[in-house]
Amino acid sequence: VLGAWQKIFFCEFDGPRSRRAYIKA
Repeated sequence: VLGAWQKIFFCEFDGPRSRRAYIKA
C-alpha cells in the first residue's frame, strides 16, 4: 500500500517529466 502511495506522491511531486521515467523504471 505504501509503495502505491509513494508512487503517486512522487509522480505528482516530481512532475510529468520524471513521471514517465518513474513508471518506465
